[in-house]
Amino acid sequence: MGFEFTDGFIPKKTVCKRGAIKNIRQEVENMSPKRALLICGKGVYDNTDLVDRLKGILKELCVGVFNGVKPHAVTTTITEGKKLCIELKADLLISIGGGSAHDTAKGIAVLVAEGGNDILDHRVIFEPPDKMEIPILSHPKLPIITIATTLAGAEVIGAAGYTDPKTKLKKIVVDPKLTPRLVIYDPEVALTTPVEVFVSSGMNAFDHCVETIYSKKHQEISDTLAMRAIKLLMDALPRCVQNNDDVEAREKAQMASFMAALAYGNSWLGINHAICHCLGARYGVPHGIANAIMLPLGMRFNLDVTGDRQALIAAAMGIETKGKTDLEAGEAAAGHIDQLNEKLGLPRRLRDVGGP
Repeated sequence: MGFEFTDGFIPKKTVCKRGAIKNIRQEVENMSPKRALLICGKGVYDNTDLVDRLKGILKELCVGVFNGVKPHAVTTTITEGKKLCIELKADLLISIGGGSAHDTAKGIAVLVAEGGNDILDHRVIFEPPDKMEIPILSHPKLPIITIATTLAGAEVIGAAGYTDPKTKLKKIVVDPKLTPRLVIYDPEVALTTPVEVFVSSGMNAFDHCVETIYSKKHQEISDTLAMRAIKLLMDALPRCVQNNDDVEAREKAQMASFMAALAYGNSWLGINHAICHCLGARYGVPHGIANAIMLPLGMRFNLDVTGDRQALIAAAMGIETKGKTDLEAGEAAAGHIDQLNEKLGLPRRLRDVGGP
């Protein structure tokens, strides 16, 4: 019944409240770095006022903006961001957006610290079926502040995924020193994210919960975080669709994303998430959409050997499990996620989103 829960992927500070972004200058002043580089994609840069607001708050503490983030964190953009970071002599990275923005910031930090021009030189190497070699990235990293506009979870942990545009493969880089110093969840900022993008990223968070609970490395602390996050997501995501301006629902979903990331940072993930990385890298399927489509299928695939764990998932979703076998409860949970996807208006088939 014992457990092991590492603090290697826990941010030094996390703030989740309305208006949190307004205090970022004070947070930066409390750190030794004084030259911040803002990192975002075209969506945030062109379609919101977030970058202008941050520049106005930070004033002279902001030395530039890298707005070249691409979906699925393409390796070449990491190299471009590194060059700008060095040119501007930035000593702090602030990412605004979803998972690709935060992973881009981490990749820039790695290349600045470790050298080289290809982030994949520092990738984790997998050997089937279960061997994993994590390179030691020994140099200190630039501090990172993440401002989350989605529910990706990448804003929390010191791991990131990168897509090679030539091979269309996605690889991961892991270093606890990449864990952000500060994570900001401002639900008013989250309102700038289109609702379909926001709730689909919520299914990514949902996957983090599910695969944490039936991970081979599951333990009591991660179970508790993941099950609470499921309850929050079950309530918050439909509310976001019903009312695009429901700030409380967005805030609840952000809390759930944080809990889910803490959970999977200690238990890791499984086949569903691995498939979704492939769908993103090879076919360009958005990560949240891929998780929404694949999660019920992954649960059913694993049901025979994870029935007892999936019964816990069903209970967390509010499904009445009394009188059901573990397998029946698990099947009910997968079916409930199918229904949730329909309620959220999310695609149900890969062929509808450019997949195989």
